[in-house]
Amino acid sequence: MAPIPEEMIIAARDSVLEMVNDTRHQTEIEIAWRRLHPMQQKIMMKKIVNRLTPELFAVPTESDAGDEGY
Repeated sequence: MAPIPEEMIIAARDSVLEMVNDTRHQTEIEIAWRRLHPMQQKIMMKKIVNRLTPELFAVPTESDAGDEGY
């Protein structure tokens, strides 16, 4: 299994934080997230990223590289 690109992990983290911040108050999700150990948060992010597809991100893939002349 290939390692998850750092850009995808950052995008997933930012997406989760954006959802939490939209509530403008602490929610049960935010409280539960903050109680997780940083390693648990990282594992959860990887699980979230594994469910996402590259099309959701502006991250070029190997197949895109040939199309753009890289």
